[in-house]
Amino acid sequence: MGREPSAFQRQQAEALAAINLSKGAWQYPLKAFPRPKGKDTQVIMTMYELKRPLAKPHDVQIGQDGWVYYNDFNDNVIGKLNPNTGETKEYRYPYMGEKGSFTPIGNRTMMHDGKGKFYIGTQNQLGPAIFDSKSETFDLYKFSGAMTLARSSEVDGWAWNGGAGAALSRVQFKGNGQIVRETVRGEGGSLGAYDIAVDSKNNVYGADRTSTAIWKVDAKTLKATFYPIPAKPRGLEGSVGGGMRRAVIDSKDRFWWGGFDGGFIGVLDTKLAAGQEMKLFPVPLPWFQPYIAENDDAGYTWTGSISADRVARMNEVTGEWTVYLLPRETNLRHIHVQRSENGGLSSLWVGMNHQARIVHIEPLTK
Repeated sequence: MGREPSAFQRQQAEALAAINLSKGAWQYPLKAFPRPKGKDTQVIMTMYELKRPLAKPHDVQIGQDGWVYYNDFNDNVIGKLNPNTGETKEYRYPYMGEKGSFTPIGNRTMMHDGKGKFYIGTQNQLGPAIFDSKSETFDLYKFSGAMTLARSSEVDGWAWNGGAGAALSRVQFKGNGQIVRETVRGEGGSLGAYDIAVDSKNNVYGADRTSTAIWKVDAKTLKATFYPIPAKPRGLEGSVGGGMRRAVIDSKDRFWWGGFDGGFIGVLDTKLAAGQEMKLFPVPLPWFQPYIAENDDAGYTWTGSISADRVARMNEVTGEWTVYLLPRETNLRHIHVQRSENGGLSSLWVGMNHQARIVHIEPLTK
């Protein structure tokens, strides 16, 4: 005789019956994408294993020394990878959260100032950490700001700080933990942002995931200007909104961002005539959810998906997309475009946020 099912097993069976699997639990058909072909396969991918198995590379940036630097989403660590040898080194800074709190360790953003310093957003740990790659030392700062982001410009001595739940502010880092900080209030709309970026004049741009406009704050006057995001394709996917997640300014001072919840990448060029400043480019893969967009200053814009295991490159002139399937299941956040120095094609660096790996994607064709 068989054993009678337990009460827990009966509850499980009842729950499964309620789902009615025979009619399908999903509200949409599950279909496999076709295998990559053509230009989508004409690419070299190199995957680097990081030494620490639990490393979670969130952002990657190429330093002045040619090493690929990465921050850790789950630990107070910044590391670097030698792409020629595979050698890795890591540097740790102390926990800056309040004692007894549940504030997570780890990094959310990392930005290279082009002179050897990396500005690291330290989750909720009350301020950024600045890593000097030349001296291999940290300068730590404590000031309020949820999910702190730090972007820096050497134009006027001010850096910008903002992020999810934090008011926009500008900061002067004086060294030894000392700062001058001023909160900036916008008139005519919210200056909330998921990410911020600065142009060559240190004007700062940003928007949140639920935003219907990209804002720009003038570095000199602190006046805010808002640029509406077109209704289409804004908001076609997801339910959060049609704003943005991460963003990068290109060499022409154009603001590129990933329209994660709308399935597009966007560009804002404030030098153009009124009403022509913004353009959106839908990604041709359903539910790609582009996390970020970065232009290579040579006619191509790259983006990456947090959940589709793919990165994509768009030709600005023709609108043609090339979509590259990554070698493993990949949770990626930030991307870093490596620009060609001899007129060749740009390539892309991606941190596998859950796998202790970094991938270099090198296209072979335009």
